[in-house]
Amino acid sequence: MLEGIDIAKFLSAFVITIFLIFAIYYLVSRYGKNIVSLNQKGEIKIKDIKFLGKGKNLLLIEVKDKEILLSVDEKEVKVIERWKLTKNSETEKENK
Repeated sequence: MLEGIDIAKFLSAFVITIFLIFAIYYLVSRYGKNIVSLNQKGEIKIKDIKFLGKGKNLLLIEVKDKEILLSVDEKEVKVIERWKLTKNSETEKENK
């Protein structure tokens, strides 16, 4: 049979494990987007991602001087809207 010390060790290890899982989940959900955006150094930048459901996303990407809104699901990628960026619109977004 398990003694009181063994049960206390098990419970403390279990609580610490659960705490670590929640801490990692919190950090990834809070700062995960910033980690992805730090690695972007090329011409194509992912500005925003919205998860709509299982396998369904909206992506706002910037390619050279254009912004493109994409609908992505498991079967296809569709272009919803395209915008041409100007110097004024970039500075307006930065000032907000």
